[in-house]
Amino acid sequence: MKPVRYRNGFANQGGMDARFLADSSDVPFLKKRHRQPDGSTVVAHKRGEFLEVTREGQALDGFYSLGKIDGVQRVVGSATARGRFRNLGVFADGGALAGVTAILNYGRGLGFDQSATLVGTAFDFDSKPCNIFEVTIHRTRDGRDFTPFYSYLAFAPFDNSTFFSYLFGEVYGGANSPTGERKAFNNHAFMRLNQVGQHVIAFMRDDGTTQTLGSTVFLPNQLASAAKVNRMAPGVYSMMTKYLRPTYLGSSVVVGDCPGLAFSFSFDAGATWTAAASAELFQEFFDTVPTLPESGYATRFNQAVNAAALNIGQRSANIAIAYALVPYADNPTTDYVIFGKVKLGIIDAAARTLLGTLTLFDGALAEAVAFWEGGALGVKDGMAFVTKPVGSGGVAGLPDEPARMFFTPDGVSVVEMGTFPQPNYRTGLVSALSPTQLVCPMYDGEHSLYESRDRGATWTKRAVLTSAGPVPVNDPENRLLQDFAALTFLRLNGVPANSTPGTPWASDSRIAAPIL
Repeated sequence: MKPVRYRNGFANQGGMDARFLADSSDVPFLKKRHRQPDGSTVVAHKRGEFLEVTREGQALDGFYSLGKIDGVQRVVGSATARGRFRNLGVFADGGALAGVTAILNYGRGLGFDQSATLVGTAFDFDSKPCNIFEVTIHRTRDGRDFTPFYSYLAFAPFDNSTFFSYLFGEVYGGANSPTGERKAFNNHAFMRLNQVGQHVIAFMRDDGTTQTLGSTVFLPNQLASAAKVNRMAPGVYSMMTKYLRPTYLGSSVVVGDCPGLAFSFSFDAGATWTAAASAELFQEFFDTVPTLPESGYATRFNQAVNAAALNIGQRSANIAIAYALVPYADNPTTDYVIFGKVKLGIIDAAARTLLGTLTLFDGALAEAVAFWEGGALGVKDGMAFVTKPVGSGGVAGLPDEPARMFFTPDGVSVVEMGTFPQPNYRTGLVSALSPTQLVCPMYDGEHSLYESRDRGATWTKRAVLTSAGPVPVNDPENRLLQDFAALTFLRLNGVPANSTPGTPWASDSRIAAPIL
């Protein structure tokens, strides 16, 4: 038997392949490639009288997760999200990205995160100082080393924090683009002051080469504070903008004109925006919160505004199912307590409408927030969403409760798929690998990645993220796994991953959207 020479490390599979080539053919030169679970490739060569096995370099990891190991934030990675993830080392070596808990999908196979440094203050139209932050977008290919890409200035309203709402990578263009040109975008919303101190929700359009601001809708002399942007299809976005009442004396804001919430749509990747024709989905908010007395109720008003939330599951190029948290004020003759409803609805971009269809929960605001916070995402034929209903232990007992997974094809009919195998404090964020594959990090004695192919009805262990991470702490504040809680999907077999793998057409104009 001819001896086998191993290069770049022993590979038993390669040895078997080499001997098979030697025994099965008289052809003097043959080659056989065998892909390994870790993403590397073993190549067996028959070279005349010699047999040789070469292990080619491991493919660049495409799946990443962040968490603490021995008290230090580290990143683990895998090329396939199977088997065991590798410890890639200290995440970004700390520094500017300290505090980051997940790598975000920039598009083109790249990840990104942001840093924000306080650089000063500026006075708004109401003569109040607003903090100015220099925000830098840092990009990465390997999940560990980040390179600063571009910087800009973002602002925070007086006595409030700043915000960012990201859409992540998309391919926009072709038939749905005014120019027909396809571009890769990574867009997001943030707050800024314009030249005369007006609060504007700015929309950054980054095509990988240049960064420009879209022309958003805003109300003059009002305190725009935050926004949530959702992508329905490439270049088709909806935005929910939040306006606060002033909590200080001597304001020039006309409180009676403050709507609390406002909605708009864009059909050109955020270049221009148009006000929504109807936001009936949030009707309970509009019927009660803006009617709170103008004097003495700014804090209650702002509580309701800040709690409003909206996620979607895309269904077609113009239709999405809404998963909304709708605050409202009750007890108008006493203390105007803020309650909350969790609702499903339909967003129709072509008609510029947000319409309600079904109420899933109605009760105390804290319980509504907890119920809604599990998230939602588009999948094949509908939307999957997670609820965290309060049990006998109240909100404080939620860490010990398991979340529940539901599916709706249309925002009207709802099917409960099942409960998660781990309680909330041991369960991370649900994401998709494809229209039929969901994944979720969970702690089962080690930090693991679980997979479901039946919309969350059952979960099976797919990979181990790390065995060295900390044991989760059962604390009333921990309604979510704190370390290695999210999976970031950037590449597979070297090919850039779609940023909405549950509905690939929603972030790639080269893929045809469903026709309903």
